[in-house]
Amino acid sequence: MNEKYFFSTYVPKQLEKLPCFVCGCVDDVLIVIENQLRIVRCSHCGYVFVNPRPNISGLNEFYRDYYADKEGLPESWGGEMSAIFSSAYMHINSSKSDGRILDIGSSYGHFLSQFDIAKWKTTGIDPSPTAVAYCRDKYPSITTHVASFEDVSLELQSFDVITSFYVLEHVFDPRDVMQRIHGLLDQDGLAIIRIPYTKPFFPLARMLGRPLMYAPMHLNDFAPSHFERMCRDVGFSEVKTTIGARRNSSDLVEKLGALIFGGAGGIYEALIPGSSHFPFAGAYTYVLAK
Repeated sequence: MNEKYFFSTYVPKQLEKLPCFVCGCVDDVLIVIENQLRIVRCSHCGYVFVNPRPNISGLNEFYRDYYADKEGLPESWGGEMSAIFSSAYMHINSSKSDGRILDIGSSYGHFLSQFDIAKWKTTGIDPSPTAVAYCRDKYPSITTHVASFEDVSLELQSFDVITSFYVLEHVFDPRDVMQRIHGLLDQDGLAIIRIPYTKPFFPLARMLGRPLMYAPMHLNDFAPSHFERMCRDVGFSEVKTTIGARRNSSDLVEKLGALIFGGAGGIYEALIPGSSHFPFAGAYTYVLAK
């Protein structure tokens, strides 16, 4: 786990208060204050988020040095995410043989590097200069932008596939991000989004003395029902939710949690397909059709 997840000396600045991203309600209930930021629950729909929160400029400043310039870190990150990357790659190639793909939060480029450069035009966006420099050196065929997704100007309907892994929990306005993703996809476009959902584990985190949301690292905590509703509201015609492949976290507690709860969720999903979502998976993968 990145050491910034345990950032404990954060001084809030450039904060903005926003309505609920799921239902638009402006009223919320305080759950806890973490790193001098309010973690709240929407009074109407129950969505959990940080409010008020650092604006885009403040987040860009915070994430500029997210990836340390440390030997072995790119390989470690690639190994941690390998199962998730492989699963998404196989899903994409089962439905599309070529096209234009954008990865939001592309990091060191491991995911996009899987695609055949003769068939796929690959583009990555990441706010870390260190990660993008590595990607440009290692995988020069990938077009990369050092920026937040919100700050990059891209042509509408210019991508066949858009992916984002463990990014939506960090962004200033997730509803706006999903609206932009919808607009950037071509008519038969596909999006694959993976994000954590940690509210069911808040009691366990308190018992272990761990942060609930690692604020300001995590700002958004979508339950599957909340994320599905928001995505349909912004125009996606189909939203499929699955637990998906597990992340091989370097944090022992997270690794054990993924093994136990993610494994149980996978069994639940296999035995009772189409049922209500297993609530303790820790993270979910969403496959969205425009």
